[in-house]
Amino acid sequence: MENLSILVAEDEAHIRSGLVEMLQLYFESVFEASDGEEAYQIYQEEYPQIILTDIDMPKLNGLDLVKKIRANDRQTKIIFLSAHSKVKYFQEAIPLGLVSYLIKPISSRELRAILQQTIQAISLEEPLTLADNYQWDRREKKLVFEQQIIALTHNELKLLELLIDAKGEVVTYDQIHHHLYDTPQSDSAITSLIKRIRAKSSKNLIETRYKEGYRVISSSKT
Repeated sequence: MENLSILVAEDEAHIRSGLVEMLQLYFESVFEASDGEEAYQIYQEEYPQIILTDIDMPKLNGLDLVKKIRANDRQTKIIFLSAHSKVKYFQEAIPLGLVSYLIKPISSRELRAILQQTIQAISLEEPLTLADNYQWDRREKKLVFEQQIIALTHNELKLLELLIDAKGEVVTYDQIHHHLYDTPQSDSAITSLIKRIRAKSSKNLIETRYKEGYRVISSSKT
């Protein structure tokens, strides 16, 4: 969970301190707030990737806090904490795009599992950096260079996505044929697609493995 930040909004001091102490073992930055107004101020200043918030808080409750955030931000991952008596708020919370809704008291194992899922969701939304600073936008399925979308055909995009999904492993000619075409094609059809992708981007983007296939070159760890 390196390079990620999380905000804990909880008015009960002993619960908040316990959560903060645990989360500091995993996150680079952990912010804490004792009420909704303080939490919103920290959010505006720090923009944490994850918010873990109680529902029943003074000054600004958790629901209203998240509604203010969601007015302009659908990306921040939000996890609600609530006592059993506040479960009735769950239906109101659903449209706010929550990662999860945890009932107190929560176990550290349960919280870690939810946080791992959240981290994975964040990583899948981040662009994948390829050779020569090209980026693959995972959500939009587009190749980008210096904030400009590279115009690729349907099959060029489909092939590039297949190579990226292989996570650096070689994709064989047979796998490419099966993925792209309904009817048999020659290997030269694939070679032509690779050449066109390289011409529109970088010759270093895709590596040829003689008589095996191709693999994409990534400079990212994810």
